[in-house]
Amino acid sequence: MMYDRADIARVLDATDIVQIVGQSVQLRPKGREMVGLCPFHDDRNPSMYVSPAKQIYKCFVCGAAGDAAKFMQDYHSMSFPEAIEHLAEIAGVEIQRVDTRSQPASASSVRKSDVFDANQQAQKFFAALLHHADHGKAGREVIEQRSISDDMVQKFGLGLSPDRWDGLVSTITSKRWSLDAFLQAGLVKLRQHESGHYDTFRHRVMFPITDQLGRTIAFGARKIRDEDEPKYLNSPESPVFRKSATLYGIAQASSTIRQQNLAIITEGYTDTIACHQAGFTNAIAALGTAFTSEHAAILRRMCDRVVLLFDGDEAGSLAADRAVSVLFHEPIDVSIVALSSFGDAKDPDELLRQPDGNDAFANAIENGQDLLTFRFARLRAELETLSSARRSTRIEEELAKLVELGLHDMSPVRKSFIMRQLPGATGLDSITLADALARIKPTQRNRTTVFAHSEHEHAINPELIHRVVEGSLRADERAIGLLLVRPSLGDESDDAARVFDESRYNIDLMREIVRAMRSLDEEGESFSLANVLRELAGSNAAQFATQLAARIDRETNEDVGKLQHMWHDCMDRIRQIDITGRAEVKQTVAESLAERLARAKQRHTSTDADRTRLPRSPGSSG
Repeated sequence: MMYDRADIARVLDATDIVQIVGQSVQLRPKGREMVGLCPFHDDRNPSMYVSPAKQIYKCFVCGAAGDAAKFMQDYHSMSFPEAIEHLAEIAGVEIQRVDTRSQPASASSVRKSDVFDANQQAQKFFAALLHHADHGKAGREVIEQRSISDDMVQKFGLGLSPDRWDGLVSTITSKRWSLDAFLQAGLVKLRQHESGHYDTFRHRVMFPITDQLGRTIAFGARKIRDEDEPKYLNSPESPVFRKSATLYGIAQASSTIRQQNLAIITEGYTDTIACHQAGFTNAIAALGTAFTSEHAAILRRMCDRVVLLFDGDEAGSLAADRAVSVLFHEPIDVSIVALSSFGDAKDPDELLRQPDGNDAFANAIENGQDLLTFRFARLRAELETLSSARRSTRIEEELAKLVELGLHDMSPVRKSFIMRQLPGATGLDSITLADALARIKPTQRNRTTVFAHSEHEHAINPELIHRVVEGSLRADERAIGLLLVRPSLGDESDDAARVFDESRYNIDLMREIVRAMRSLDEEGESFSLANVLRELAGSNAAQFATQLAARIDRETNEDVGKLQHMWHDCMDRIRQIDITGRAEVKQTVAESLAERLARAKQRHTSTDADRTRLPRSPGSSG
C-alpha cells in the first residue's frame, strides 16, 4: 500500500461520497439515499444507490459497489493510490506517501499515471511559452483576434507550442522526464530516418483537452501560419484518451450542467470558450463533428436536457443529423439550434460578440427545435424536391431508419408522439404508416453499450455478484453481512467467534473480509462496513462486502428488531451445522479407526497363518 492506513481513514472520513459520485452521475433523493443511473452498465432505469450515512454506493443490477475510493478507481480508471491522492486534494487533507517498492521500477515500463503526468507537464510548458514576452507573441495575437479573455485563457489552460522541431523534446531531455511517456501521449514522435524524437505540435495555439476530473489527457492545436495544414491537429488516441468518449470543456462545465440540468453542445473549442466567456458555462463540444453514443451516455448521467448548437452550413447540418441519430433513443430531451435561424452570425463566437448577442443566444437556446420536429422538418423539405417514385423510396428508408433506431422498443407514450408527427412529415395517413412500420422487422440496433471505462473488468466472478445480490446465502455469510451492518450484534451471542473461522468459507473474498474484521477487532476497532472498507482498501473484496451489507439492508430495511431476529436465527443454524459437522467428524473418525483396527487384525491373522505354512529348513530335525 502506498499510504498509511490512518491517512487513508482520514481522507475517507473527510470525503462526501455524494459529492464524488455526483460529479459524474446526476443523483436524486430517494428516501434516505440518493439514486442515479449506474455508469458501470447500460442503465436506463436508475439502479445505483448512494448512501450518505454509510458513505457507499451500490448497483443492484451489475453489482458495482464500494466507497468513494473504489468509485474513483472504477469510473476514472485510477489506481488506488491515485484515487486516495485525488480525494485528499479535494478534502484538503495532507497525506504522506509510503515507499513500499522493494526494487527500482523498470525504466521502460510506462504506466497510465506517467502518461497523465506527461500531458500535465506539456500543458504547463505550453502555457508558460504563451506568456513569454517574445516567444508567445504570435499565439497571443491569435487569441486576441478571437477576443478570448485572460480569464478564459487561464480557465481552459491555453498555451503555445514552440516554432521548433525539438522545443518540447529539448525540455524533456533537460529535465530528464520520461520520453516514453510523452511518446505514448502522442506529444513527440520518433524520427523516421535518424535517431531521436521530434515535437508533434509546432507553432500552434494549444487547447488542452481534459477528463471530467480536469486532468489533461490530450490537446487540440490550431495553426498560426496560413500555410500550415491542417487547421486543427489533435492528439492521437492514447492509454488515457479516447476521442469518442471525450467532451471538450466537460470539467469546466459539469457543475453548471448538473445545476441547470442542461448541456449545450457546440462545434468546437473556440465556440465553447466563447459561450463560457459570455456566461453560458454549461457549454461543451464533441471533438470533431462526430457525436457518439459514448458522449450520450456521459450526458444522460448528468442532465435531462441537451441543446445541439450548430452552424447553418451543410457540415453543421450533417453533424446535427448524426447527433440526432445517436440521441434518438436516449431518455434525454433534445433540442436543435441552427444559428442561421437567429441572424447572420456564422458561429456562437460571432453572435455573442454582437451588441445584443447574449440575449439573442439565450433566445436561440430557449427556442430550439425539438429533435423529432427538426428531423421531420428536414425530411419534409427533402421530400418536396423528389419525384413520386423517389419520394416513396425515401419514406421507406426513413421508416426503416426509425425502426433501426429503436422505435419498436420505445415507451407507448413516446412512440405515440412520433406516430402523430409522421403523417405531417411524409404526407401519408397514420394507418398506412402503421402498416408499413409493422412490416419492417427490427434488426439488431448498432448501438454501443457504453459504460464507464469499458476496458475495466470487475475481477469478481459475475456469478458471485448475483449470489450475494439476490441468490442463496449461507448462514455464516449472512451473519458476516449482519455484523457489517450492525457490529453490536456480535455482543448478543457468546459464540459469535464461530463466524470468524476462515476455514468455514470456501470463497476467497469472504475469507479476506473475515481477516479484515478480525484485524479490526484485535486493534479494538469496530468492524463496521466503513472500517472494513478501509481495511480492504484497493481490494475487490470491498465490492463484495458492500453488496453483502446492502443485501442485509434491503432484507431488513435496517430495522433493529429484524436484524436481531435474523442474527439469532443465523447463529442457531450455524451452531446446528457445527454440531452436526462435529458428530459427522466423530463418526467418520470412529469408522476410520474401526476400519484400521480390522485391517490390522486381518494382517496379523494372515501373518500367523503364513508362519504355520513356512517350509522347514534343510536338515532340520523333528
